[in-house]
Amino acid sequence: MDKNGFFANFSDDELIMLSNASTQAKLDAGTTIFSEGDIGNEVFIIESGNVCIFLDKSGAQETIANLGAGEFFGGKAIFNHDIRGASAKVLSETVLWSVKKEDFIQLTQDQPVLAAKLALILNASKKEQVVTAAGVRLYAYSSI
Repeated sequence: MDKNGFFANFSDDELIMLSNASTQAKLDAGTTIFSEGDIGNEVFIIESGNVCIFLDKSGAQETIANLGAGEFFGGKAIFNHDIRGASAKVLSETVLWSVKKEDFIQLTQDQPVLAAKLALILNASKKEQVVTAAGVRLYAYSSI
């Protein structure tokens, strides 16, 4: 986890704890992360690369957002198991970190200060992009 973007305000110790509760994935362009209608139970943080969030409208792809390093998506899934209202696909080689709901809950119990920082970012980030299309909400974070 690089100390930029999403991770900029975490101490080295907090980054270690967060990485222990997270899973890193290196994905190739074109990889589907999740599809509209899937059950959501994790949030994704983009370390590097680009991800497209889109709706399938009668077989045509309607882009809702293109996200990059330091941004995250799927944050609602940390707080409940919603059905995904959109799909997410990798646009270029991407490194993602994911935190599952149960791991977030465990962090909350074990590391309340770290969990509070994460909750603040997920709920009230400095740059919030809320897109409402077919009930979709995306949250993009930037350290700006």
